[in-house]
Amino acid sequence: MFENRKRQIENSRTAQAQTEKETIRLQLQEIETFTKKIDQLIAEGYDPQLDDGVEKNIAPLQKKGMLRAEVLKTTGGNKSQLEKYLNAAW
Repeated sequence: MFENRKRQIENSRTAQAQTEKETIRLQLQEIETFTKKIDQLIAEGYDPQLDDGVEKNIAPLQKKGMLRAEVLKTTGGNKSQLEKYLNAAW
């Protein structure tokens, strides 16, 4: 989809087309970065299980910086929520 649109406007020199080209470039870069992180997670053995719960399944994603916001607390108490769920063995 992005590649097709990029080809459609590649010869356009309008300010709107230039802005759209830059937006597409940034989106493609973000997709590539995210894909690499997914590949790393899978190579590290990431295998989400429905019965493990959301927290355990999401912890590796948060650790890799793949979420827009921190869902699990990373400070406070004896152990952060992130560490707790990264190390959970259920």
